[in-house]
Amino acid sequence: MVRIVRQPDGDVAVDPTGRASGRGAYLCEDPACWELGLGRNRLERTLRVTIPPDQRSALLAYAGEQSADWVGEED
Repeated sequence: MVRIVRQPDGDVAVDPTGRASGRGAYLCEDPACWELGLGRNRLERTLRVTIPPDQRSALLAYAGEQSADWVGEED
């Protein structure tokens, strides 16, 4: 699971340590899970924030970049 955090300043980012302060939510490692969470605004509701398009794109890009690593770990 990957933690996404709404930071005190309102920005939304991936929390690789799982310890950043702020309201957090978890998404599975599958990029389809990220698309679903962001596409249906589920992540926004959970974090109680509107995610700007640039941060939304950055989160989807992160999921896409990491997908190769996650698939490799399962082998």
